[in-house]
Amino acid sequence: MGDFTDLGFLKTFTGGDAAKMKKYISMFTGSAPGILEKINADCGSGDWKALKTSSHSLKTQLKYMGAEKAQSVAYEIEQLSDKGERTDDLPGLVKTLDELTKGVMSELNQELEKL
Repeated sequence: MGDFTDLGFLKTFTGGDAAKMKKYISMFTGSAPGILEKINADCGSGDWKALKTSSHSLKTQLKYMGAEKAQSVAYEIEQLSDKGERTDDLPGLVKTLDELTKGVMSELNQELEKL
């Protein structure tokens, strides 16, 4: 277990199959940067509906990677953008999500080297 991830869920989900774990980790590390870019753009443009959708997408993927902190922030962004509440807080939350998700990707890339 790292600072950002706990691969217990993924290990259970894949039955501990290293090839499957590599596949899912690679899928995440390949798609997360683009989703983060979209989240930042959606927040910057004030498109709360799109922000809700993009943060939901990342939240689901973070769950599989055992990234509880980042998943929690993505959930908060999703909820606030859905309700249009505390929108002034969203840029700071998006920044936090960006930093946490980059930490998740770093740990996962290190894990890939071990598998």
